[in-house]
Amino acid sequence: MSVSILGTGITSFGRRPDDNMRSLSQEALGLALTDAGITASDLNMVVFGNAADGFLHGQEMIRSEVALRHAGLAGVPMINVENACASSSSAFDVACMAVASGTADVVLVMGVERLTHPTKRRSFDALATAVDLHEHTALASTVGATGAPPEVEGSSHSPLMDLYAAKARSFMERSGVTAEDLALVSVKNRFHGSLNPKAQFQTPVEVEDVMASRMISDPLRMLMCSPIGDGAAAVIVASSDYVKRAGKPDVRVAGWALTSNGADPRAAQPVARAMDIALTRAQLSALGATGCAQLIELADQLRGRGGARQVAGARVGLAQNSGGILDDLDEAVAAVTILTLKD
Repeated sequence: MSVSILGTGITSFGRRPDDNMRSLSQEALGLALTDAGITASDLNMVVFGNAADGFLHGQEMIRSEVALRHAGLAGVPMINVENACASSSSAFDVACMAVASGTADVVLVMGVERLTHPTKRRSFDALATAVDLHEHTALASTVGATGAPPEVEGSSHSPLMDLYAAKARSFMERSGVTAEDLALVSVKNRFHGSLNPKAQFQTPVEVEDVMASRMISDPLRMLMCSPIGDGAAAVIVASSDYVKRAGKPDVRVAGWALTSNGADPRAAQPVARAMDIALTRAQLSALGATGCAQLIELADQLRGRGGARQVAGARVGLAQNSGGILDDLDEAVAAVTILTLKD
């Protein structure tokens, strides 16, 4: 059974100290239900992606049941997914499998994160847990893992940035890419953010601004790094027949894949493997807050409602999202999703 996107909803992203996982989730859910033209009673399942609320704010185990407790979803089966930065992309994968198998007709996918914390160090520590702490004993000590060596002095930035910086240096050595080339990526991203009213940063920058910003971990400077922020995104997927009956544009989930890394060399390069699988499923050979937010941007583009950032004639979109780091600076998990606009 083919799978399509019925509706989407996304909050603004940024530091939202007055919000929590519940308020952010309910805001995104309300927007998604309105966009889909349905009510909460029409949902058959919820798949809820969140990575760090337990570490940062103490809510473990039943995050979706808590976040959506007052959302009119009593009795609806809920699945909680935690998979580092790919949590909501992984939740989307589960939802697509449920619809494609005929297990459910309409499924809510929720991705929510409240990364801000009164103690910024705590936010950094949460991000640092997305590595193999058995191998990275210094990080294990930093985040206070059980059985870790004696406490070491905390970092002034996310320890993950040191790993990403090492990966960047390796790429620069192989490819000849310069720090100024990396700065151009930030310039491009900030420009697109300036056109998105939900983006955390909406002010364009120039290469000179990026290169003048504080060095975080060579070669990565502050304006090259992702910020800590809060937000939520909701995607409602349904069978394509359901979407057609609802009279909505048929934004089809043409291909999707979720892969993981591991000690076996065959598990290396999860992004490339996920890309191959998704392209094969979509029967294509050219080309995602994180996760759900990426997919919402793609869906908006394919539905022609991208506003000032609309890509003319967009009919195919690809989102790639990965999370965690394992050996050889490779991603622990990777997800690729391809959406197409059907006539």
